[in-house]
Amino acid sequence: MKKVKYVEFHCHTNLSDGNLSPEELIQKAIENQIGVISITDHNRLLTKEELIILRKKFQGRIEIVEGIEVSTNYDKKQGDTDQSPTSQNQNKPTEKQLEDVHMVVLTTDGDRIRFLADRKIDNRGRFNEQREKLALCGKEIPDYDTFKKRYPETEHVGRKHIEDYMYDHGQISYRGEGYDLYFGKYGKKLAWVDAAPYKAAYKGLEETIREIREAGGDSIIAIVLCHPLYYRFNKWELNRLMTRFKEAAGPLAAMEVLYGRYNKKQRAWLAKKAKEFGFLISAGSDYHGQSEKDSLDNRFPMKIWDRMLENWKRIFHQE
Repeated sequence: MKKVKYVEFHCHTNLSDGNLSPEELIQKAIENQIGVISITDHNRLLTKEELIILRKKFQGRIEIVEGIEVSTNYDKKQGDTDQSPTSQNQNKPTEKQLEDVHMVVLTTDGDRIRFLADRKIDNRGRFNEQREKLALCGKEIPDYDTFKKRYPETEHVGRKHIEDYMYDHGQISYRGEGYDLYFGKYGKKLAWVDAAPYKAAYKGLEETIREIREAGGDSIIAIVLCHPLYYRFNKWELNRLMTRFKEAAGPLAAMEVLYGRYNKKQRAWLAKKAKEFGFLISAGSDYHGQSEKDSLDNRFPMKIWDRMLENWKRIFHQE
């Protein structure tokens, strides 16, 4: 057996919007010499039964940490159009706008934060609006119930599944074109659907973190700010987000510095910000298995997990 060296704290399965089953994902992780992994599906924790089966099947080969990727509403202040976080422009904007900010929660007892899995957007409503806008672009897709039958495992029918269908039926020429042309947040947005009206189930950033800490107590290993550069905030807004996140999460605060889609310069800049704000460093590929670029071969070092555990033990006096 290959010696395990690496960690992975942000990846998805077909229980949300990934392509692989949990078993397939873990097997792929083992093949990539990952020794500690957390499956972090969108607003979904593995059930106790699912976790027991996986741990028994892969016992001695990989450590499986309970985790979840949680969506929150963050009141972004809109106005400064410079979207580069390394810019020196820090003019304070005034107009507020909600942004869907994600966090990964790593825990030793998922049952204590299972209430988070009840917070899901109206996927049916958003799907139907997406379907109508695609039809106006000449792209016909089946109805929601048909998709549910096509993907019976998932609780998160959405854009990933729509794109799969469009690719399989020749409506787009490559995987990713659906996002680039029709429904991606930063693409051409020919059939863009704003998710904001469907996010009533999500709570604010600080409120969500407070609930996690109160309910999870000493079972919470880390609360991780996910892919901070994904939001394309300017420098002022990114500093504001990091400040608020750190104040809410306290000593459990971590940030995804080593992210599968960031280059060396971006990772270095985030490492500097993590030190400035006192964040633990976390690492994740955000693996979905949707394209050749989507990889688990990122070689995130085991010392990241060691430092998380050391911090957790220090906070809660665990031996």
